[in-house]
Amino acid sequence: MSLTPDDVLHVARLARLGLTSAEVDLMTGQLDHIIEQFAILQQLDTSGVPPTAQVIAVQNVTRADEVRPSSPVEDVLANVPARGLTPMNLRRDNIEDVIKLIQERMDAAGVRKVTELPSPEREELIDALRALLQKQK
Repeated sequence: MSLTPDDVLHVARLARLGLTSAEVDLMTGQLDHIIEQFAILQQLDTSGVPPTAQVIAVQNVTRADEVRPSSPVEDVLANVPARGLTPMNLRRDNIEDVIKLIQERMDAAGVRKVTELPSPEREELIDALRALLQKQK
């Protein structure tokens, strides 16, 4: 089977390539040669050759996982820039942080008593206080 310039132009249109007539002539010869090489390869008996994805064996070069001690949480958190206190990043062992958080929440909500805070915020603060009290026991 021989490729024609029309075949090359059709493939070029599908690939949205604009080719000059000189490029069409060049590509016709090159692609025809590639197809001839595949025709030669198709004549080989490959019935005894298993299908393969790689021609050489693939070997994993990563190291084995090892359980090692991690850095202490306090040391890791000490490197984190402060972004304001929230119940999630609050140091549970620091009563000043808890008091500051409560005051910030109350000021933001414009209330004078913790009981006047909206329920979700009030529950978060109560949980933070409970955790602090548990650690101090």
